[in-house]
Amino acid sequence: MWEYLSFIDPQKAIELYNSNPKRNLKFGISQAQTYHWLHPMNVLGQYDSSVTADYPVAMAFRKGEKVTHVAYNYGSTPRTVTFSDGATLVVEARAMGIDGGVVVPPVPSEPTTPVVSVTSPAAGSTVKVGEAVTLQASATVEGSTITAVDFLVDGTLVGTATAAPYAVQWTPTKRVCV
Repeated sequence: MWEYLSFIDPQKAIELYNSNPKRNLKFGISQAQTYHWLHPMNVLGQYDSSVTADYPVAMAFRKGEKVTHVAYNYGSTPRTVTFSDGATLVVEARAMGIDGGVVVPPVPSEPTTPVVSVTSPAAGSTVKVGEAVTLQASATVEGSTITAVDFLVDGTLVGTATAAPYAVQWTPTKRVCV
């Protein structure tokens, strides 16, 4: 209820919210979430439906004479949003932009799966029990940095390399298939 009222009278919504300390919130709605909805609406003002944009996820708020333009860019490249009042807003990829230089950080993109391949010893190689061998791998991940490569033999961690070339020394204590 407070959230809806905040669209037309945010100060009244805050007063109503504060006047009812024994309020019951719906499942999944927290006190913090409600607070962080009401107070920014009070700062931004009311939604101004007279200002439109050339992008569907954009709107303007008015508080007195001040108009604040807001847009969210779901795309993978920056977007310039043009509003009917002549304002433009450049919004970074996967981010929210607010005019006045305030930018909400981008939402992290979905993590990609690292590509890892063992480069040494070669598949089918024979290693001798009790003799040290170098385990080496190449590893990449799109849009990120590899910080460590764990080397496991039969599910047991035998070493971790934190820089390329990713390699560790390992001495087998029993016969294993490479």
